Amino acid sequence: MNEDVLIELHPSQGRRLFAAMTMGMLAMILVYLAFLVAPAFLWSAAFLLGGLATGWLGWWQFQSSAGVIELTRESVRMQNGPTLAQVAEIEAVERGAFAMKPSQGFLLRLSQPLPRAYVPGLYWRIGRRLGIGGVTHAGQAKAMAQTIEALLAER
Repeated sequence: MNEDVLIELHPSQGRRLFAAMTMGMLAMILVYLAFLVAPAFLWSAAFLLGGLATGWLGWWQFQSSAGVIELTRESVRMQNGPTLAQVAEIEAVERGAFAMKPSQGFLLRLSQPLPRAYVPGLYWRIGRRLGIGGVTHAGQAKAMAQTIEALLAER
């Protein structure tokens, strides 16, 4: 991979911490409800399982959102990781206020469906849609979206 990196998208440490702490607080509330408030065993088990699952999801989110997304002339990829999409497959960039995109991010419409992928806080990919953003810096995400738009205009 000797391609020149045009721009990198780094996660914001504050946003990562806030997202993980929010999930952790929800997990603690659910576990509290399981042991002190729930009137029946079935509810206690449901609250406990929900709390444990939420705590695990918060930990997974914090660990997996540490990656960096890179844009080259050929692809959008994770640094030292998988390729998210080829630039040749990108049809459009959506970053308007009413676009179904991640917070502080943008959406790429692709020419063909790709396998589903999800890294909480960084990106998700479902079919022909690739959402990038969440815990990323808004300025870097905007710059990456504009760079992709420029690459598409060159075609």
